[in-house]
Amino acid sequence: MHRRRAQESIHRRQFLADAACVSALLTCAASGCTLPVRSFRARPGAVIDVPVERYPELERPGGIVKVLIQDSRAIFVRHEGDGRYTGISAVCTHQGCLVEPSGDGFRCPCHGSVYDHDGVNIGGPAPRPLLKLRAERTGAAVRLFLDARST
Repeated sequence: MHRRRAQESIHRRQFLADAACVSALLTCAASGCTLPVRSFRARPGAVIDVPVERYPELERPGGIVKVLIQDSRAIFVRHEGDGRYTGISAVCTHQGCLVEPSGDGFRCPCHGSVYDHDGVNIGGPAPRPLLKLRAERTGAAVRLFLDARST
């Protein structure tokens, strides 16, 4: 009998913990915040291949991965839909802090610069849009070209 109560108590605690998680996620979604973006660590080079098998979010439109390059650069790779991909620098054009996805754009946590979905500055002190880079799907990877700006 005591063992059964202990099991029920564990199930009840797990249920409450799960309910708290779901509540937090719903509150976050309702307020426009986003979940943390997964990161891919890469060595510096002119071309970086992000393996889609490890980052399946790049299979769906709107899916995004932060590419962290050992030489201190950070770039978001995003699936735009219709087989198109974009690279967007994560470095704020104000003072070089790293921006994060926020709602339907990007926000700098340091001084409040705000960028739209395409990296165009729409608020705060940022003087220029985020740098856009060419990215394309090549078989099992999304290839990011660090030396080629997109148009």
